[in-house]
Amino acid sequence: MDAIYFAHRIVEQLHKLRSNTLLDVLHQSRKLQCQLDMVACRTNLLEKAMHHNWHLAAAICRNRLERAVDDLPWLTSNLQRYLEREEPAIPSMKEILADFDQVEDELVPIRFDRKNRFLSITTEPITLEDVYLGEFEIRLDVSRLSELSSRIPYTVVALDPHPASSSDDVTHPHVSGRHLCEGDGSAAIRAALSHGRLFDFFSMVLGVLRTYNSDSPYVRLEDWNGVSCYDCGREMDREDRYPCVECGNDYCDYCSTYCAMCDDTICLGCAGRCEVCGKYLCKNCVQTCKECGRACCDHCMEDKLCNLCIKDHEDESTESNQSTTDESSETTSSEISPETCASVQPNGLGQVTVLPGP
Repeated sequence: MDAIYFAHRIVEQLHKLRSNTLLDVLHQSRKLQCQLDMVACRTNLLEKAMHHNWHLAAAICRNRLERAVDDLPWLTSNLQRYLEREEPAIPSMKEILADFDQVEDELVPIRFDRKNRFLSITTEPITLEDVYLGEFEIRLDVSRLSELSSRIPYTVVALDPHPASSSDDVTHPHVSGRHLCEGDGSAAIRAALSHGRLFDFFSMVLGVLRTYNSDSPYVRLEDWNGVSCYDCGREMDREDRYPCVECGNDYCDYCSTYCAMCDDTICLGCAGRCEVCGKYLCKNCVQTCKECGRACCDHCMEDKLCNLCIKDHEDESTESNQSTTDESSETTSSEISPETCASVQPNGLGQVTVLPGP
């Protein structure tokens, strides 16, 4: 009884889908008709302005007519695109029931959920490139089949989730938040649903889940359980990795550092060090002393000389000044004669006392 109920609901929804497709064509046709009416109206205004020799008004009408005509090619091509869409054929209930039997005979049993109005199948436990992902349930919401042109009427649910370490929403390289990235099979899957070919629909979705397309995954399988440090091989989440600006590889916090000047992340293999203060530097921030050739940071340089060379120059200058002072002192001492030194007597030495007269 469940199979008959869902077969009837599918036929009903596909009739609504065909009606919605015709309504889309009618809507696009009316938009084109409104634009043509606007062109006709502005043509009449231009004609009236020219009849009365209203030159300024005629120029304005011409510009407005040009803008109205510019939209015609897009509206015409859009209507043509809707008209070229293949009108979906409506299968009979007998054909849909036969599709149900084929799914169960060649794929897996179908689960009918009348309360939530969806039918589903469950995959076997899926493993891709030694990464275990678990079982998935493909749920087709029959009540949304009529909205196929604007909404995806099915979801993919992980029953035994083994999500990527970097995102709990990604349960499969091509599934994020229960949404399947269909890739090149998108048009074929929608065509199968619009024609009620359920066996083809389930087969194609199963094919996407059982294979891995390395060109368009939400998370790459090689990064599923985290990213390996390029140096030590330690596993880490993508948020915890430190890409080196020099070599571009990913490193853990133990094998990476940052430039003391620009704060860019660099690995220990690419990092240089200031020979004065010892801080880590990237290649772009290394300065070279023009005298001794030491690699230095900008803080340890002044006028293209490192602080060590500057200190050496200061020490040499101090020594030179001291030597000059010593020489000056010796010269001053040698200029004083012995006679001059002898004429200088201690206080009272060599003097005679003179007594007063009677």
